[in-house]
Amino acid sequence: MICSRQGMFRFIVLCLLGAACFSMPLHAQEFNFIEYNVGDGLSQSEVHTICEDRRGQIWLGTDGGGLNRFDGKNFSVYTKDDGMLSNSVSSITETRDGKLWLGCQGLGVGYFDGNKFVNFSNEQYHIKIRAQVKVMEDRAGRIWISSVRGPLYEYRDGEFITYDSSNGLLTNVIIGSNIRQDGNLWIGHDLGYSVFNGTQFDAVSTQNIPGSPKTLFSSHFEIDGTTYFSGNRE
Repeated sequence: MICSRQGMFRFIVLCLLGAACFSMPLHAQEFNFIEYNVGDGLSQSEVHTICEDRRGQIWLGTDGGGLNRFDGKNFSVYTKDDGMLSNSVSSITETRDGKLWLGCQGLGVGYFDGNKFVNFSNEQYHIKIRAQVKVMEDRAGRIWISSVRGPLYEYRDGEFITYDSSNGLLTNVIIGSNIRQDGNLWIGHDLGYSVFNGTQFDAVSTQNIPGSPKTLFSSHFEIDGTTYFSGNRE
């Protein structure tokens, strides 16, 4: 379950949608909002990312306030004092083994297995996790870690395998990443994209495709098999 969301929320709002809402005409729908803030137990008012795990618990990564778990009633807070790499969490991803992966931009990544935190810092593991770090799991269970301007890493058995233009990627500039609807990894570059087909990367330049942008700005999303991404033709 990929739950990473870049951005910043000043407070947490949960939309409670009753079943009756969906039986009413669109113009008559009513939405109820409940605001949660530091007075309710949230450790910090600036929330960078939200993830719901398989048990229905809500996890929130804050800007300096650590990791918050919300069970529907109360907040539990985890910080560096509990073993986290950083009190600033920019992305959260739950993998199929139940681990909660945390991205800490500029510092590294780590995961929480329900009992303890395991950290992989840039300094200790000689990796380069930069801004907008994102942890993803593909259909084969591979763990991928990307950040803006790269490089791309695959985490395997406690080690980080590096991918760049020397071993498959179109360029060394990464502007976004996603798991496609077919379960494969998609990497957006400034000049095109790379797709992992299960054994290697297929690199595609968009420079000579009629109507395509000259420079890509963001990663893609898919609707019914159609791929969308933004860019600049100039």
